[in-house]
Amino acid sequence: MKPYIFLALLVVGTLNTLAHAATAVPLATFTTEAVADAYIVSAQPNSSFGQTAPLVLGSNSGRGYQRTLLQFDISGLPVNLKTITRAYLYLYQNGAAPALDAPMNVTIYRLTQPWSEQISTWNNTNSKIGPQVGTAVLPRDTGFYELDITTMVTDWRNNTYPNYGVILLGSEDLNALRERSFGTREGSAPFRPRLFVEYTVYNDNTPPNISIDPLPASANSPFTVSWSGTDVGEAGIAYYDVQYQRNGGGWTDWASTTAASKLFDSGILGSMYEFRARGVDRAGNVEAYGAAEATILYGLTPPTAAVNPLPAITPSTTFQVTWTGHDPNGLGISGYDVRYRFHDPVVGWTAWADWQTNVPQTFANFTAPTGDGLYQFEARARTPAAVAEQWTGTAEASTFVDVVPPFITPQVWLPLIHK
Repeated sequence: MKPYIFLALLVVGTLNTLAHAATAVPLATFTTEAVADAYIVSAQPNSSFGQTAPLVLGSNSGRGYQRTLLQFDISGLPVNLKTITRAYLYLYQNGAAPALDAPMNVTIYRLTQPWSEQISTWNNTNSKIGPQVGTAVLPRDTGFYELDITTMVTDWRNNTYPNYGVILLGSEDLNALRERSFGTREGSAPFRPRLFVEYTVYNDNTPPNISIDPLPASANSPFTVSWSGTDVGEAGIAYYDVQYQRNGGGWTDWASTTAASKLFDSGILGSMYEFRARGVDRAGNVEAYGAAEATILYGLTPPTAAVNPLPAITPSTTFQVTWTGHDPNGLGISGYDVRYRFHDPVVGWTAWADWQTNVPQTFANFTAPTGDGLYQFEARARTPAAVAEQWTGTAEASTFVDVVPPFITPQVWLPLIHK
């Protein structure tokens, strides 16, 4: 939603007086006064009447045709608005000519460009008139009138098309001079044009749950990033925000969209990109960003590393672990990461724990922190261009530390070692 959305007068269907049929009471009502109003005159095509009271509509022998414009800011409608049940313009008609004039037919056209009450004239405004959006009938009686514009306000609220307001045309026959006049926003407060919007809101306080779909390990050309998720509340997902970071740097806003994918075509060769996404629902609930959800190497193939085989059983709590690596890009390997996990006979496998972080060597002595038991290891490699292999979660080497009697034979633990 843009910070300010303007509404100009639209009248659809039958005009009603203030006393109207009873309707269901909405959850809330939004009210706002006009932020701009004006009228334009064909006989004075370069003159502005934006701060002249009252507003005038119809035809006049000295002025020719007169047309009225109104604007309302509806940005104050709540973010969690669900349905506009009714929207109506509230105008005070303070004059009609001739005195015994018959009801006047009115046509309303949507404006296709912005306008200003200070500079709007016949010559610079009529080119902004778009399609007809409604009709109405204005009687000659003085008083307040409600003009239903529910569909129009809903369309502007939903950004179905830009809201630049509408222009109201009355009788434009110089052989039958007829006018209507209205209270203006520069006049006394009770008689200023107003907009009333009755609405309901979503009963939803839970944000969506969105994540980036898995990406390949690497790509040598522009690639598509997609995301998916759900919103458990009634509001439904309104749009997605997606960010990326390059080589572990700061996060950059990349997309704010209703689409579920986008082509990433601005990558720098040899860079590692990470992506994360969040959802915003129609009730205004915003999901918090989390950690990186998908990683891809752009323009290079990731290096590889593996822990060398270990004996099935190791009769010591301290032993040497070695690993090797390969970089297919010819950049060389700048460091290795090695991690391990332990199999507890009661609770099963522990989480992977970092052991060596970005070290240049290919060996180190490992001391079993929990004594006897099965240990597994996994390694990954890094390059000088900050390109790193991704963890796979699969053990590359295993050994059973056995220093406390009774001792076991290798055959007993072979099935576990290869899990």
